[in-house]
Amino acid sequence: MLKLKQNTIILLIMIMAMAVTAFMSGTSYAKAITSFSQLNDPEITIGTDGASPLHYIALKNFPDAGYIYFWDSVNGFLALQTGKIDAYVLSESETKTAVRNGLENIRILPGYLGDPVPVAAGISRKSKIKDLKEKFNAFIAENKANGTIDEILRRWVDEGDTRIPDDVKAKVPKNSDIHLTVGTTGTVMPFSYFIGNQISGVDIELAYRFAAYLGAELEFVVYDFSSALTVASSENVDMALSSLFATPEREETMNFSDNIYDVKAVVMVLDDDALKVNSFNGKRIAVVTGSIHDKIVREILPSSEILSFENFADAIGAVLTGKAAAFAEDEEILRPLVRENDKFAFAEGYLKTFEYAPIFAKTERGDELRRDFNEYLKRIKSDGTLHQIEDIWLGDDESKKILPDYEDYPDTNGSIRIAVSNESPPFDYVSNGKLAGYEVDVILRFCREKGYKPEFMPGRFSSVIPSVASNKCDIGMTILTITPERAESVNFSDPIYTGGSRLLVLKTRDNKANTNGEYKSVAELNGHPIGVQTGNDEWDKMVRKLMPQSEIVYYNTFADIMQALFTNKIAAFLADKPVYELMAAETGKLTAINEKIDEAFDIAFAFPKTEAGKKLCDELSEYIRTIKNNGELDKIISKWTSAGESGKTLPDYKKFPADNGVLTMATEGEYAPFNYIRNNNEIAGFEIDIAAGFCESLGYGLNVTAMAFDAILPAIASGKFDFAGASLAPGDEHSKNVYFSEPYYQSRSVLVVMKSDNAIPEQQDISKFASFIGDIKGSLDRTFIREDRWQLFIEGIANTMIITVLAIIFGTISGFIIYLFCRSGNIFANALTDLLIWLVKGTPIVVLLMILYYVIFGSVNINGIWVAVIAFSMTFGSSFFIMLRFGTGAVDKGQTEAAYALGFTDWQTFFTVILPQAALHFITTYKVEVTNLIKSTSIVGYIAVQDLTKMGDIVRSRTYEAFFPLLAVAAIYFILAGILNIIVRIIQNRITPSKRKKENILNGIKLTGGENHD
Repeated sequence: MLKLKQNTIILLIMIMAMAVTAFMSGTSYAKAITSFSQLNDPEITIGTDGASPLHYIALKNFPDAGYIYFWDSVNGFLALQTGKIDAYVLSESETKTAVRNGLENIRILPGYLGDPVPVAAGISRKSKIKDLKEKFNAFIAENKANGTIDEILRRWVDEGDTRIPDDVKAKVPKNSDIHLTVGTTGTVMPFSYFIGNQISGVDIELAYRFAAYLGAELEFVVYDFSSALTVASSENVDMALSSLFATPEREETMNFSDNIYDVKAVVMVLDDDALKVNSFNGKRIAVVTGSIHDKIVREILPSSEILSFENFADAIGAVLTGKAAAFAEDEEILRPLVRENDKFAFAEGYLKTFEYAPIFAKTERGDELRRDFNEYLKRIKSDGTLHQIEDIWLGDDESKKILPDYEDYPDTNGSIRIAVSNESPPFDYVSNGKLAGYEVDVILRFCREKGYKPEFMPGRFSSVIPSVASNKCDIGMTILTITPERAESVNFSDPIYTGGSRLLVLKTRDNKANTNGEYKSVAELNGHPIGVQTGNDEWDKMVRKLMPQSEIVYYNTFADIMQALFTNKIAAFLADKPVYELMAAETGKLTAINEKIDEAFDIAFAFPKTEAGKKLCDELSEYIRTIKNNGELDKIISKWTSAGESGKTLPDYKKFPADNGVLTMATEGEYAPFNYIRNNNEIAGFEIDIAAGFCESLGYGLNVTAMAFDAILPAIASGKFDFAGASLAPGDEHSKNVYFSEPYYQSRSVLVVMKSDNAIPEQQDISKFASFIGDIKGSLDRTFIREDRWQLFIEGIANTMIITVLAIIFGTISGFIIYLFCRSGNIFANALTDLLIWLVKGTPIVVLLMILYYVIFGSVNINGIWVAVIAFSMTFGSSFFIMLRFGTGAVDKGQTEAAYALGFTDWQTFFTVILPQAALHFITTYKVEVTNLIKSTSIVGYIAVQDLTKMGDIVRSRTYEAFFPLLAVAAIYFILAGILNIIVRIIQNRITPSKRKKENILNGIKLTGGENHD
């Protein structure tokens, strides 16, 4: 009876899936529509079937609106639900059926669009059934006259009866000389659609009745809507029945019957609740693993990222710490939390409304229990008992929420095992160490009345259904939503409660979700992510003490921390007060919490725990005490904490006479005014000023190196530097590994947050384009021109290229030499090589750098650039060795044998025959490794090398630019990688025979016998 064109259907599904995925990838929000008059607006997007008269009706009424076309209403409904369109024009019949089948959160605007539109059947001009059009018209006239068509429409459209009467199907002959083939789409409710695997609907019933009328066998062919008209004009079907509209264009290729029935056009829009919920589309939504809300969020908020948690506490914690914008859960479960915790509120509107019920095993005993429970439930609903239970457990009076001691229940009819999660208040939870809740109360009353002894089996929410489905438990309850999928493995009782799924969000002072970062106190920040610089243990402890519910997010630089704040990844960050003041003055977007969060703390220099380190620490401490007493320290601090760079001069410490040797100082270089890099790559700041004054007074030379903050203390502890100054606070943990000098500054921490929206200075009233150009010019000036910062990038490029090029050269040479040693097949050499390569390739490059710099070369005064060259030469050499091994292995052994037969030595064979061919196999991989190498060098800032990435961070720390320096660094890396790739490509072309010039193809080959080899 039903023949599906499988290839066509599969292709259609694939195309639709790709289209819907692309279509739903963005996030948009539908507008509130209340009347037809709002739809004629360029800002409005209307969905229609682009090939139907309904589209032209919409276009006539709303010519200025934008349009999106759908081949089937399923995608149209999805687009409306997800806010991709503002309104959807379709037939009233389809709308009624969709609502009846569960389409929620929509509203039908009052009135109809235009006049009713007639629907007809498409009759193929190539049908083998003689006079098919005339016979179908006679059939329609007869069924209109006797009221059959009206009765069919009433059943399918108004009453929702989705069954074709059995007697109608029975009248269709099984064997007949007449064969009627009907083409249909199966995607238009209620006219032609699938119920399970059976095609059904108004048009399908008409096809059965017409086949019986003709005395013909009946076959359905299902095509997608866009192909149905083509099919109807071919030999594949006799007629097309799928709610078709007769149009002049269609009548050129097929015949149309008389009018079968009329359809009226209506406009669907989202209701107010759905519009409010839709504002969360694209945000992170927490759900409990195994709950129905995972599916609901995917359907209603398809652009959102879903975070799954094993229990409610973790999901709520995700909202509290800002990891998720909302938590999707049943309203009644969330209501006690909202009532008792003033940090939470409900987002307006429901995601979905549905019914809940206990579940029973699909066994004979399970069926018996379910029948008994349904009878009991029906009685307590009718006598008001269920309503009383609801008032107890969903009310505010905790004194009423008491359950009997079910341990003493008699087991007159045996015991029943009940799976429960214990994590869903007020339905089932633990109170005072005992099980409690609405569902628990209902099931206990049922057990007592029926003589069952309850045995509760607590577990996770996700385990309740499997426990019952596997017959380990007789009943399961945890506010379970009734769904067809779940009903395949377990049986549901009648509904025990009707509720809805809502979104739990954090509350602000005006009871709305906190999205703009306005915070006025430490208490408000508790529970939100806080940024802390990696390695600053004092700030770490401070956050844990003052904001214990907050997540601590670590960043290496303050440029990264501010970027995180500006992009809402953190709610606030900690900084020293003078640092914050400079940031606030530069950006105009920051403010500090007006609340004392700690006592003033000391800032000091750090020294290695060695005899020389102790001597130097004592000398610098004495110097600091001296400049404190004579007032010179106050002048230095005042100079560097003032606005602007004017007057911030340093002694030329690079030219100090080094009568007592040169001291090496480690600093961060990104923490103004303590330490920062300015024009000509000069490291400045009041810590540098103090150190320079000390060295000058005691006859030391001074060499200052900038490096990653979290690498400074390891560098001092290992003795790589003589001392460090980087706004370091002495602490018990740090003092175990280093000495600290006399404090030279007392600082105080502040919590930095974004200003409220109305406090941020408004931009001038100029065009968006002009503003964009102005922003670009400003970023260019701050990033490259001001303070000659382009010189920093030049130095960073030079350091990056030195490391990269030398690593390529040395790595290639070392890898080649090692391979030559292993060629002979010596077992010991190969095993040792494999072990070393495994160690090098298995160690993260940043760890390898740190080991080389602080351990292997810990007592050696070696420049970080050379350590980086050694480390990257090791990794590149390992890769090149592997390339050689696989490249030579890919050359046919016959090549070697042929070379030996011609009298070549082993070395001649390898270098003149094998290696050139092997190079063709690994040159592409070699090119990729070169690109990866130059990108990998971006982490050398950990060992005090100022490469391109480090210079970009330094510039960001001075400009507070969020993106531009990063984009500049990315562009430079792209160009550098491109240059190296071009060089490798030239080499590749030189060794590829097909790309060599004819006159050079025999280079390196000695010709004999005076033969002409043209």
